[in-house]
Amino acid sequence: FAESVLIPFALYSSLENENVINLVHGDIQSDTSILTDLITERGVYNVYRVPTSIINVVKSHFPVTCDLHQYSVLLKQVVVKEDTLHIIFFPQRIVLKLDTKGRTELINSYRYNTAEDVSYILLNTCKQFDVENIPVEVSGLIEEDSALFKEIYKYFETITFASLPAECNYAERIIQQPSHYFNHIFAIDSCE
Repeated sequence: FAESVLIPFALYSSLENENVINLVHGDIQSDTSILTDLITERGVYNVYRVPTSIINVVKSHFPVTCDLHQYSVLLKQVVVKEDTLHIIFFPQRIVLKLDTKGRTELINSYRYNTAEDVSYILLNTCKQFDVENIPVEVSGLIEEDSALFKEIYKYFETITFASLPAECNYAERIIQQPSHYFNHIFAIDSCE
């Protein structure tokens, strides 16, 4: 869920969670729950809004689950020293994480309709953060022979596909698929 706000420890007050979410994302949502993840590695709280009906379904089927927002998972991962633009592809949506100088500069979700939309988002992000020739790591639902990949390759010369975390064991059906399809899902397990 894209309605998330990262708040540094020094500025956090649990009494203000709803106000912060409403200020940043609007208050037109009804029947939602506000959850908070503590990311001690980065000194921030991740406050996010989720439809209550979804929480109820998940809790009824998986009563002992641990709720963790995707941005929290990304922040709990070790930041590589090299500057990297990480992109997770979903249908008509990407999650973008920019790491520069050994720290995470940006995590955000973006909707897109065309491959050109994705290029614009990536190039605009690079311009805003003053980065050039940054390596790109892709995961999720993207094919190397797709128009989307070819569009990105026009502007970024170093593109790698994410691999599955080495510390896990995988079913044969998972191994038979391109590893970048599931990398972001299995990375969740290594973050708890």
